[in-house]
Amino acid sequence: MKKIFSIIVMISLFLVISNANATDIAVIDIEKVVENSIAMKNVNRKLTARKNKMQKQLQREEGVLNAKRDDISSKSNILSKRALEEKMLGFQKDVITFQKRVKVEEDTLKSAYMEAVSEITDEIKIIVEEVKVDGEYNFDIAIASNVVIYSDNNLDISAVVLKKLNKKIKKVSLNM
Repeated sequence: MKKIFSIIVMISLFLVISNANATDIAVIDIEKVVENSIAMKNVNRKLTARKNKMQKQLQREEGVLNAKRDDISSKSNILSKRALEEKMLGFQKDVITFQKRVKVEEDTLKSAYMEAVSEITDEIKIIVEEVKVDGEYNFDIAIASNVVIYSDNNLDISAVVLKKLNKKIKKVSLNM
């Protein structure tokens, strides 16, 4: 699907470029700018800390569940069939609750990451416009480098955008 989208984008760009008279183009490696930005490094640091804290808590909870399972197993010969089934049913409910909690935590981290990337990407778009308006580079179209087969290095504005981004935002708020 991603390849088809890339091909469609390249064909569209070719058509736009071939129909435009002397269109100047800039290329930007958005992924590289995002990942190397101070803001994203701070986001990754915060997410890693949250993930490590979450993993420790989940490991403790998993230990409690394992102890409960072992306790039920050790009493399987002592308990009546009905009592054993009730204990197993309670244990299964606890496991399902635990699994749901793990899923919620994972989804929270993913959502926070995606929101941060989106915020940084939105800021990159503004900075690209500023680079154009400031006259640092003369271009009519800025294209993400992941859809370009070949470009001259002189067209790449990634370093300039990264420098401006790092000056503009150092932190992104995380909703978690």
